[in-house]
Amino acid sequence: MCGCKMIEIVDINKGNRKQAHAIGKAAIHQHWSMFSFLIANRLGGFVIRVAKHDGIVAGYAAMVSLSSGWRIGSIAVDETHRNKGIGTSLIEDLADIARSRGAAFLLLVH
Repeated sequence: MCGCKMIEIVDINKGNRKQAHAIGKAAIHQHWSMFSFLIANRLGGFVIRVAKHDGIVAGYAAMVSLSSGWRIGSIAVDETHRNKGIGTSLIEDLADIARSRGAAFLLLVH
């Protein structure tokens, strides 16, 4: 057994959105409000995914649909879970979703 930690990426939902919001609020200066999280989650042009590290919410990433691609609008990983591949896993997950929806590109802007 390798002792590796399990990273699971799931849709944002009622059970994990408060933890994801708190992570973003701590990590990002101009973070979305909880209201924005709720509205974006209900709109078809947004995707919000949550990373769990050994069952604990460790980060999230959100992207918005553009004319022929997607833009990652926000990504945050809890300070205690950084440098464990969580951010990379979230970006790879969003890239897979964008590709499956026929995107010509995936844009990440800092």
